[in-house]
Formats: sequence, C-alpha cells, structure tokens
Amino acid sequence: MKSNIIYIILLLCPIIIFGQEQSVYQTYMPIPEIHNPAYNGALPCTKISLADKHQWIGIKGAPSQQIFSANLKFEPERLKRHGIGIVLLNDLNGATKASGARLAYAYHIMVKKSKARWLSFAISTSVLNKRIDASNFEANNLNDPLIRTANRSGFNFDVAFGILYYTRTLNVGLATFQLLPQKSFYDKTQRIPPLSIF
Repeated sequence: MKSNIIYIILLLCPIIIFGQEQSVYQTYMPIPEIHNPAYNGALPCTKISLADKHQWIGIKGAPSQQIFSANLKFEPERLKRHGIGIVLLNDLNGATKASGARLAYAYHIMVKKSKARWLSFAISTSVLNKRIDASNFEANNLNDPLIRTANRSGFNFDVAFGILYYTRTLNVGLATFQLLPQKSFYDKTQRIPPLSIF
C-alpha cells in the first residue's frame, strides 16, 4: 500500500529536467596535466590517455570533445626527474570549433626522501585554432554586424606555468594560463589571465 502512495505522489509532482552542457573541465578530470602542466612526469611511468566525449547524441552540432595526452618521465638521478608532455585537443560546440596542441616541460625535485615528497615546476606553450561558422545560422535581425560577419577563424598562442607539490596520497598545485594577451574575434580587447588551483 505504501509503494502505491509513493508512485501516486511521484506522478503528481512536477519533474524538472535541465539539459545543460557539462563543463569542459569534467571531461578532463582524469587527465590532470590539462589543468596543471606540472603533472607531466609526476607519475613513476609513462602515461598515454585518449578521451572522447559526446553529449546530446543524435542532435546535429551537439557538443563533443576529443583529447589525446602523453607524458614521459625521465629520471637521470634518484632525487630529480624531468617530464615532457604533449596534448592534442578538438572541441566542437555547434557553430564554434577549436583544435590545438600544447607542449610542456616539468622539472621535479624530491623534497623529502623518506616520505617521497616531490616539488614540481613546469612551463608549457600552446596554440589553439578557433573557428566560428554561422553560415547556417538563422536570425531574426539580419542587420546585426556580428551575424553578417560570423564566419571567422584565428589562432591564439599561450604560455602557462604550474607548480605542484605531491606525495603518494596528496597533490596540491597552482597553475596560471593565458600569460600572453588573448584577443576576441570581434571586440579585439585583451582578456585577464585566469588562475586555476588544483
């Protein structure tokens, strides 16, 4: 009897469903070198990752991301190691498309040998090609100058820096991206570099 009452209540209650795009960072959480270049070479092995994410299956122009990541560890001495990483990515979201590559170098120093604690410093450089194709875009106001000239393409170059303190059970890092000025397709204004902490 109780289960019938629960079913009736569920049928009478309105259900709200939100179909928003997931954050791009949720795609890349298993690949931490996306967030902080200091993760390159932090593992005791070489790591190669491939991620493919599709949302809203069956809808034309639905968001999708593909990313390939590889990072190599070199350990010339017991208390020091170097890491080199490369990231290739492709991002499609409706009329906007982006593809790019990032190359990173990380230097790791063992802080405390008995506890296997490491401190890592890294720098990376990247190039990103952003494209907007609004040839199939239907608008109510065709006098908007942004809509009339919406087919654009451009390259953004970037430099990033990261610091990482890690042990076998703990990772604490700080990374900053977009150290080079970035410009928009339309307003040509410079953007403030974001800071990410992981």
